[in-house]
Amino acid sequence: MLWWILAYFTYSYFLHSHLESYWAYSSYLIDILFVIGFALIFHIRPHFRIAYSWQHLLAIALGALLCFVIFFTPSIQSPMIMDQWQSILLLCLFGPLLEELLYRFMLMESLLRLQFSKKIVVLVSALAFAASHLKAYGLVSPNYETFILFQGAYTFMLGLWWANEYCKTRNLYHVTILHILFNFGYWLTTYYGFGV
Repeated sequence: MLWWILAYFTYSYFLHSHLESYWAYSSYLIDILFVIGFALIFHIRPHFRIAYSWQHLLAIALGALLCFVIFFTPSIQSPMIMDQWQSILLLCLFGPLLEELLYRFMLMESLLRLQFSKKIVVLVSALAFAASHLKAYGLVSPNYETFILFQGAYTFMLGLWWANEYCKTRNLYHVTILHILFNFGYWLTTYYGFGV
């Protein structure tokens, strides 16, 4: 199981940008293949159970509020260059679902089944999630490097929260909803000029 995770992160951090120079969406396709391969090879299925409790509804409400508060930082430029509909699909739907499958499901399930402590699993998941958002540093214009560092910091904090939530429930539903809401808040602030 560990070899699969190492293969994924080797690809993700060293080959990802090279493949995207050939086809912009190649990384999404390979990410999907890694998740499907993981589920098939190791016979582990992701769970998206809808279960409402007041704690989960409060977490979702706080997540929605947080997504608006965090992006009211007018001095940081965002490198958003997608058209409106492409960004809604990739940033607000497909991206969060795929990232939750990669960082919460595939990575965390592997480490939990290898019997790492929950604290270590949460920390590793959050670090990997933040690192995936820092990959663009040095590849973007210097105007956007501050944003990439800012993004790395807040994705680490969100990664801790969402990984902890996944560790408690082993359910992708709530963390995926939180992620979609957060990214939707980012999308709103970027396209409608509320902040960033």
